[in-house]
Amino acid sequence: MGLGGNRHVKQSADLVSTAHDLHGVNYFFAYSLNDDEYGGFLDGLQLLCADPVVRADLFIAVRA
Repeated sequence: MGLGGNRHVKQSADLVSTAHDLHGVNYFFAYSLNDDEYGGFLDGLQLLCADPVVRADLFIAVRA
């Protein structure tokens, strides 16, 4: 199951951890790494990836 950041909706940082912890989401997609477009989505992804054990189970895609 995956979750993509939405450039037109400012998402909170806790959306990422909630999706992962409560719903088993392990695939995350963002169109860019521009924080101004995503609100806290990328910050939440960074926090989730800070744990190397959790990070090993995630797939992250970014459009270049």
